Amino acid sequence: MGGMLGGGGSTISTSESRLGALRVQQSSYGLALPIIYGRPRVTGNLLWYGDFNAIAHTTRTESGGGGKGGGGGVTQESTTYTYEAAIIIGLAEGRITGIPTVWRSKEVFTGADALAKVGLALASGDAGQAPWGHLQTYHPTEAIGYSQTAYVYGANYGLTSNAEVYNHTFEVDAQLQFGGGIVDANPRDVVADFLTNPRYGAGFPSAKLADLSQYSTYCIASGLFISPAFSEQRQAQEHLQDLMTLSNSALLWSEGRLKIIPYGDESITGNGYTYTPNLTPVYDLTDDDFLVSSDGEEPVRIERASSADAFNRVQVEFLNRANQYNIEIAEAADQANIEQFGLRPKDPLKLHAICDATVARNVAQLVLQRSLYIRNEYEFRLGWRYALLEPMDLVTLTDSGLGLNRTPVRITEIEEDEDGGLTVKAEDFPQGASSTTQYPSQGTGGFSHDYNADPGNVCGPVVFEPPFDSSGNALQVRIAVTGDNTLWGGCQVHASLDGNTYKQVDTVTAGARYGVLTAPLSSTATGPLSVQLTGNGGQMLSGTELDAQQMTTACWVGGEYVGYTDATLTGANRYDLAGLVRGGYGSTPAAHAIGTPFARLDATVAESGPLDLSMRGKTIWFKFCSFNVFGSGTQQVADVPAYTYTVQGTALTLGLPVVQNLVDVLRDGRTVLRWADVSDVRLIDYEVRKGPAWQTAQVLGRTPTTEFVTDGDGSYWVSARSELAYSMLPTGITISGGALVANVVATFDEEAGGWPGACAGGAAEIGTDIALSGVGLFSAIPLLSTASSIFYFGGIAQTGSYTIPAGHEVDVGTAQACSCSVSYRMRADSPYALFSALPSVAAQASLAGDYAGRADAKVQIAIAPDSGVYGAWRDFVPGSYVGRKFKFRVNLTSLDPSVTAVLDKFAFTVDVPDRSEKGTAVDCPNTGLSVVYSRPFQVVPNVQITILGALQGDDIVVSNQTETGFTVQILAAGAGVARTINWIAQSY
Repeated sequence: MGGMLGGGGSTISTSESRLGALRVQQSSYGLALPIIYGRPRVTGNLLWYGDFNAIAHTTRTESGGGGKGGGGGVTQESTTYTYEAAIIIGLAEGRITGIPTVWRSKEVFTGADALAKVGLALASGDAGQAPWGHLQTYHPTEAIGYSQTAYVYGANYGLTSNAEVYNHTFEVDAQLQFGGGIVDANPRDVVADFLTNPRYGAGFPSAKLADLSQYSTYCIASGLFISPAFSEQRQAQEHLQDLMTLSNSALLWSEGRLKIIPYGDESITGNGYTYTPNLTPVYDLTDDDFLVSSDGEEPVRIERASSADAFNRVQVEFLNRANQYNIEIAEAADQANIEQFGLRPKDPLKLHAICDATVARNVAQLVLQRSLYIRNEYEFRLGWRYALLEPMDLVTLTDSGLGLNRTPVRITEIEEDEDGGLTVKAEDFPQGASSTTQYPSQGTGGFSHDYNADPGNVCGPVVFEPPFDSSGNALQVRIAVTGDNTLWGGCQVHASLDGNTYKQVDTVTAGARYGVLTAPLSSTATGPLSVQLTGNGGQMLSGTELDAQQMTTACWVGGEYVGYTDATLTGANRYDLAGLVRGGYGSTPAAHAIGTPFARLDATVAESGPLDLSMRGKTIWFKFCSFNVFGSGTQQVADVPAYTYTVQGTALTLGLPVVQNLVDVLRDGRTVLRWADVSDVRLIDYEVRKGPAWQTAQVLGRTPTTEFVTDGDGSYWVSARSELAYSMLPTGITISGGALVANVVATFDEEAGGWPGACAGGAAEIGTDIALSGVGLFSAIPLLSTASSIFYFGGIAQTGSYTIPAGHEVDVGTAQACSCSVSYRMRADSPYALFSALPSVAAQASLAGDYAGRADAKVQIAIAPDSGVYGAWRDFVPGSYVGRKFKFRVNLTSLDPSVTAVLDKFAFTVDVPDRSEKGTAVDCPNTGLSVVYSRPFQVVPNVQITILGALQGDDIVVSNQTETGFTVQILAAGAGVARTINWIAQSY
């Protein structure tokens, strides 16, 4: 809304550097896109970039704009840039079903429209998907469909202020999810797809994969769901081993197929499934079943793992979905074992496929139990008749030499030797060690800022119009606004002139201090001013007496500006302000009731920008888009309520600055007033009065310049003037011994002559004055006895004029420069003597009779050249005019339907500078010399004759003196004689 004030001043332009380069987080050729399952968080890879565009944003601020109607100010232009480009970011191999969350730098966007909030859209990665339409239209040679590749794209993607692509990560819903509210995947489905997928799988034949239903049931019942994102290049067996660790199962090759057998050794029911392990030993092996080696060793050998490998604390590193997928540690420890044998921690297991804290804790507990309670390894040899045994089978061992009596063990490995014997390895099988209790536990309490936290809407703002002294010399609207949410960090201020199209005009980074009065305040009180601050409030600090006088602690209170010295906290966000300085910036001290709006004027108050003066009476719509304390989570314009304000132009009625440096100087024999120009966009001209006091002084005239010719000794007053206001205080000066204007051609006092001129429009001679009269007809008065005023029947006319009579027109004979001055006195008054006589009480300007600024008078002059034909009327400015004839009129204007303009004095003066003609060494014959002036004078001039070489008895006789010439003859003893003379004639 800035830049509407106009003016012919200078322009200061600033512009930030326009960027043309691109820096991105990652765009790697040959980098594999991840294979994902469940709901992981992934980082995209920039696949395509183009159509970089730098958009210039120029704001203009008008300042300065001193006298002569506001021109000559300084326009400050500031240009900033935003950047956008078209991009494609690859996400994953294969098809995905959605993106619930987007992280952009520190901001978080959630919901079905998370992508739309950052200006992106999704291509799901279907087989044979069509190329992006933007590429087909603008870059057809680069239009690739990226079949079976999921990606996001944006044609007008907003870059950072450094022209960078934001750092993005995405929460992605893969096609393989368990369902039923569980967004993770069944490990069985992950293993099967990872091994056998024809596009990105490990190339494992699906026919070689055994039935995995028991494995699936175990994982579901145990709640061991995962969301892996395979993004690192590793051997397939390494990925599979991680999957077996987190699912508490083992891989084995048997009967020409790959099998997966859970270690789980107890029945488990969960998620609608029940897992029942097979705990029946396949064989009860005794000494009769073991093959004795030729070296005489024991048939069963036992090896116990070192105590150092019996870890009593296990940590699992996982990505916690509940904490924005930040890395967390799930820990399981056996405190009794730690106290007995000391701490033996296992290196942390990096299992980022786990995204649920409960799953991570269960996995850690299972690994801990296997480490502590399964330490013995058995080795024995069996004959070929036991060839049907396979790893993960249970058998019992009986060996009297070792004290084994049907001890259950789990086979882990079988190897056939050259003799056809089977070397079998087994591990302890303490039932229950491979199962864990499902018990609740407290979360890690990890903390992560929600940089996109909802800041909440702003509190109801206070909108007001600041004085020109504090608004950069421009009409402006200011808004005090804050929030009541602890995460509220500020807001963007958007404005509209139609309620539909909004433009950002300011940014608030701290809440303003504003609220309402909690106690009434009289018009003369100097305290206390009791206030309750709104929302988050703020601290009101005390100031000095000088601060209050200079409005450093200025506050706006219901239209009045108040400075204060002392601020005392009286309650939560409640203050008493004392040491008040009332009526700041030319405002009028007034009484204020409880609930009157209050605002502290400081840098936290938002600004609309400079407004054109034509905005008075028009409505502005404001919207406030809050952001949080991290500078993120900014609300959308469409999502916040609008607040309206009608521009009053109240700042225009406040006093103008006081005229400074008023002095008198002598110039060309005249005393002239001079003063410093007032810098205020409202300034129209300066009014000069003469008299002992400003209120009763006679108006000498108005001038847009900073000087005025005086008309003699006396007290003079000068005030800046706008359409609606004068200076807050007039500036006075007293002159004695001043030089008077000479050569007055004519002076007329219209009031003293009984107003002999003509009234036109709504003006009429009423009593001894000229005033605006009524607009109704006398014949229209229904009953004279009931008319409130005959002169003003029908309401007061808005305009009228008084023109001097033809006999008062000044004719100086020939066109020449003439000095013109005017003095007049006008007042604004209500003609209705009684309150009951008011035609409209609601329209009354002031019940107190203060009508200042409600009426106006303007003097105009018309000038005729030597032809004697007058030109058009123009506003009169004291000074010099070139012409032969001059006439004057006064235009009266009423700005209020119940106030009339009254002209009770009007006088004018026209004077011309001296002019002289002369003759040097002119021969004058004895019969005399007739002299004709080269140009007639207006008044018969004074003539001086000097005889060159005069003799005793010579006498000079001048006759026939007129404005056009004279006759001269030299007599000696009464007879004409010839002589040589000099002559000079002086007049105007």
